[in-house]
Amino acid sequence: MSLGCMQGLSLAACTLLLLSVIFCVVGLTGTWGSASFNVLGLVSGNGDFTLWDIIVTPEIPVIGVALPQSKHSIDATLCHHLDGLTKVDEVCEKLHGIRIAMIVGIVCAVLADLCASVAFASSLARSFRERMPCATSMWLLLAAACAFLTSLCAVVALCLALSMPDSEKFQQEVGPGVGSICTALLILFSLWGMAFEIVCWRAATKASACDMPAGKEANMNKAAHSAEDAC
Repeated sequence: MSLGCMQGLSLAACTLLLLSVIFCVVGLTGTWGSASFNVLGLVSGNGDFTLWDIIVTPEIPVIGVALPQSKHSIDATLCHHLDGLTKVDEVCEKLHGIRIAMIVGIVCAVLADLCASVAFASSLARSFRERMPCATSMWLLLAAACAFLTSLCAVVALCLALSMPDSEKFQQEVGPGVGSICTALLILFSLWGMAFEIVCWRAATKASACDMPAGKEANMNKAAHSAEDAC
């Protein structure tokens, strides 16, 4: 693989991993789902769920009056006031698991993009590459490993979300939110970034293996010339 092709793949990997960081942030803070509710035909509306809050937009359908939108903390309402109910406890435990998975995913995504950026910079500037404590191939391998961990965290978060018990208060699912969609995209983009980093790592490893004999030969020639000059 030529140097220009390797640099192009490394840049693409950096871009994909940067997008993975953005998807992680949106997944942690954005809306994961939206559902409609109807209480005895008197009050209905929509509820948007994040990993932290429930945003309810109610209305009275009989007279067609929209009530003010309200925002409720999941920890302060659902997981605190209804603590002790089996289904509620299960929801809260899985919700906390999703939060942990997304937070760990953000850390891994940031590390992956940082390692990929260092590797890309080293491929551009020889002076920067000579100052690094590790070889370029090592940074590429670390970026691929962190990208894989990012995708794994996203898979865990989605599996926990899909395994949540259905709430009896909600009758009709409207659709997934931007948070869950970005988490699904996170899996795809982080795996793409990992694949590009692995390709670059293999190319860098082969280039280093080819450069080593050339470097040894140059050193031997230099030593031979020095010996002849000494004689």
